[in-house]
This record gives sequence, structure tokens and C-alpha cells, in this order.
Amino acid sequence: MKKILLLLALFVVAFTTTAQIEPGLRSGFTVGGSLNFMTEIGDDKPLIGWKFGYDMEYNLSEKFYIGSGILATTKGNRIDKKQVPLKYYYVQIPLNLGGRIPLVENTYLFGHAGAYASYAILTSGYVGGEKFDWGFDAKIGVEFRFCQIHLGYDLGMSKVWKYSLSENVKHRSINLGLTFMF
Repeated sequence: MKKILLLLALFVVAFTTTAQIEPGLRSGFTVGGSLNFMTEIGDDKPLIGWKFGYDMEYNLSEKFYIGSGILATTKGNRIDKKQVPLKYYYVQIPLNLGGRIPLVENTYLFGHAGAYASYAILTSGYVGGEKFDWGFDAKIGVEFRFCQIHLGYDLGMSKVWKYSLSENVKHRSINLGLTFMF
């Protein structure tokens, strides 16, 4: 047991001394909806929202990184003919493993994938559900010297609201954004 703890401590020290931390500010737009595996929601319409917050990348090397941060985002959709929105305002924490491919000097094609956990701090609409959401996310884009342009997708796995007889409606969203790294 002592050997395992010593190896773990050495790994943490080696990781923190070789990793370069890059913080950034992210902003962007989302197009949200719901995913329902049991029934079709015929009147489900996308909801335009936003995503912004603080990003951090722990560079393991020039080509690989671990990404995280804390984000504020909207999720939801429009579910009836009157276009009444069902909107959630979440605080979201992602944890991703990513990679970069150099294109030209100071320009990279990048992508990452991982998981997220989020909690609804506000809701708007008439369908109740769970406030905690978790799921998977992925992002691809181009990184310039201090700026990233990216396209991402979030696929929720929590049953966030009830609709009709189904209890398994989940969030999904596509997002387009810009991150300034400093």
C-alpha cells in the first residue's frame, strides 16, 4: 500500500511540474433540444441559448491536454404549438481529454471528448424534472495563438424532465463558440 501511495505521489508531482496550465474565457451560442428514447415528441423545437465561462487546459505536451473549467449555459427546447420554452440555466463542469494537430506555425486543429456534470440553478417552463444533469461532450475546432473557434455537442444522460408517459427525456445541444486563452 505504501508503494502505491508513493508511486501516486510521484506521478502527481511529475504531472504538475511538466503540465502547462492555460486559462481562457469562453463564449458562444447553443441550439438545444431533447432526446427521448421511448416516444417521439412531435412538437419538439430547438431553443437558441448561450454558453460562457472559464476554461482551463492542462497541457501534457504540445499535442495532448486535459480540459476543464466552469461554464454557465442554457439547455432546453420548445415543446408546444405556442412555442412556450422549457429553459434551464445550468452551471456545468466538463472534464475532457484532448489532442492537437499542428497545421502551420501557432495554428492547430484540435478536438476533445469527455464527460460533464451540471446543475440547474434556474428553470423556466411548465414541465418539472431533475436539476442535476450529466452526460458526454465533444468539441472540435481551430486554435490560433490565443484564440479558439470551436463546434461542440453535449449529450445528456440524466432524465431531466417528464413528458407524457415517458420519464426519460434528456438534454442535447450543439454549440458554436469562441475561447480567448491567456
